[in-house]
Amino acid sequence: MKKVTLLLGILSSTSFCAANQVSEAQQPFIKRYENQKRIIAPEKARLNNEPEPDLSEGFVSLYNGKDLSNWTARGGYSTFEARADRIVGTCVKGSPSTYLSTLRDDYNDFIFTAELKWVIDGNSGIMFRAQHEPMRPYDRVFGPQCEMEGFAPISGRQRGWSGGIYGQGYAAWIYPLWLEAHSAVRQALKKDDWNRITIKANNETVKTWVNGLPAAHWVNDQFLKGFFGLQVHSGKQGEIHFRNIKVKELNTLPKLHMANGIKIGEVHSDSAIIWTRLTESPERNTDGVPFPKSVPGDPNSVWPDTQPTFPDLSIMQGSVCGAAGKVRLSYWCKGAESAAHTTQWERVYPQNDYTHQFILTSLDSAAQYEIRVEGKNEDGNTCQSNGSFITAPATDASSDIRFVVTTCGDYPRRDDPLNGHKIYPKMQALQPNFFVHAGDIEYYDKPAPYAKNLKLARFKWNRLYAMPYLRDFHSHTASYFMKDDHDTTRDDAWPGTDYFDLTWEQGLATFREQVPMGDKTYRTVRWGKDLQIWLVEGRDFRSANTTTDSPQKTIWGSEQKQWFFDTVRASNASFKILISPTPIVGPDRWNKNDNHANPGFSCEGNELRAFMAEQNNMFVICGDRHWQYASVDPITGLREFSCGPASDKHAAGYSEELRKDMHSFLRVKGGFLRVDLDSPSKILQFYHHAVDGSVVYEESFSCL
Repeated sequence: MKKVTLLLGILSSTSFCAANQVSEAQQPFIKRYENQKRIIAPEKARLNNEPEPDLSEGFVSLYNGKDLSNWTARGGYSTFEARADRIVGTCVKGSPSTYLSTLRDDYNDFIFTAELKWVIDGNSGIMFRAQHEPMRPYDRVFGPQCEMEGFAPISGRQRGWSGGIYGQGYAAWIYPLWLEAHSAVRQALKKDDWNRITIKANNETVKTWVNGLPAAHWVNDQFLKGFFGLQVHSGKQGEIHFRNIKVKELNTLPKLHMANGIKIGEVHSDSAIIWTRLTESPERNTDGVPFPKSVPGDPNSVWPDTQPTFPDLSIMQGSVCGAAGKVRLSYWCKGAESAAHTTQWERVYPQNDYTHQFILTSLDSAAQYEIRVEGKNEDGNTCQSNGSFITAPATDASSDIRFVVTTCGDYPRRDDPLNGHKIYPKMQALQPNFFVHAGDIEYYDKPAPYAKNLKLARFKWNRLYAMPYLRDFHSHTASYFMKDDHDTTRDDAWPGTDYFDLTWEQGLATFREQVPMGDKTYRTVRWGKDLQIWLVEGRDFRSANTTTDSPQKTIWGSEQKQWFFDTVRASNASFKILISPTPIVGPDRWNKNDNHANPGFSCEGNELRAFMAEQNNMFVICGDRHWQYASVDPITGLREFSCGPASDKHAAGYSEELRKDMHSFLRVKGGFLRVDLDSPSKILQFYHHAVDGSVVYEESFSCL
């Protein structure tokens, strides 16, 4: 499979050579240099197997095309001059080696490239991460140098070590190009023409290329920051021209961020939970290696059992690596920052995917709170993320309420590749009091990648919630998160259902790790005098779908079901709404056997529908289904509203031809559901919205 082979080749691009053979023509140089203290022995040399980096974007020129105002000469008195599109270095007989050095001296991680041309042959090179020591009569320059030695023979023969690493002023040769594996690059220089040198330095690893051919691969922990220098070596002659001198800095921002922002969850009248995660980068990796696709009929596709292992997820497209450090939270009522409460610093740990959840209590009801989450690490880097939310009104307070609901919104089916799902800014513009995600937030059992283990499951969460639309929305909207099958382990899962190496227990723990949630995954929340919602758990307690239906077969489990009956009976809210991750009323497809609208759970479904129909002003909102609908149970009269998936790309599985008499509305498209409560008039309104925010259906009810 071509794409998989390419991917694995990229992942293993920094391998050691098992038998690093010295070229026969290079044997004389072994005897000459083998006793140098820091030279890397042939059998220990790492090979550069990577292609030359892309040099087309993100680079800054180090030469302004006019003068040498950003440079200074060090080490000798050979001359350099600006000459149109190039810098010309000329050897002055008797001068020590001279280095035209950048005034800036803190380049650490970068890709540097330049072109050199010898008009008069002479030794040269590029100093990088270089240091200098003031001395008389000339500064001492020392550090690593990428050799560009020209064409003069060494010891009577052509050496060809341009692109090797020389320890200028402190070590002599470090990484010579004497291996058989270096044969091609030893022949790379073009006489009387321009020659491109490229240096990539990232943390302790340095790699070089000459005219696109890989040369050195050196690991060093001594020189990690410094200046660049264009060398004219001491000697009798030499005129070297340098042009297209440019650099692209890597990891220039402090290595501590909150790419996943914050999530504000479980908001009540007096409490809330704030979630955050520390990351190495401010955004997801958009330039990484793409995951292989799974397209039926495509011979290059991969499937769960043939998917590669991806040993380094940090290089993959969409990655958001976590970062060690500490976090703290400050929160205050709007306009009263001087009275802010600030928590202690809390450390984040890799075993929790660098996440932390702050539990806030003793909040004021119906109050707008502003929050600030700060991060810091031991290197002195800091970051912060700001947000806001509104607490629920007190139980006896009349208040207008607006909330929105969606379901089924994974990363591959987002409708804005750069920003995420388009519904989020549309929902945010409506200024809802709160938001409910009714489950299938991510799909572990869908490709690019299949989340066959815990690392890949976390990868999918981090990638999704680094999308700008989602991150901005959740920073300012109270949210309640519900899970279903795909974000537990796999389709139609029940207790004990693993997905390859992702265990059932890991699936449950990961959900609660990645979203702010309280002690139980089923809960009820009162939003003032007139509205109470119930959020139920549909996976943790269910019977196996394959079990024969009976009064004992269950989705909710006996404890949750009794809790539901008791709390609904005890409620005096004007309107009661059950939000379920799966349908209660339906209708659903004939071949499904996973929810209360299916024949396989008829006994419990009938029980629940009958109970809710007996309550005044009780409605059902459901997720899971990839289409929008409003329906009325023909037996009990219970009404259900399916919010629909988060994008049109995700809409599927039903059609207008399947429309039933119980449907008052059916639309096989994406979007979201909005619910408005007009408290003074006791009117509850349901609105189905399209992805673009337009209203496609509405229905209202007065309190009976």
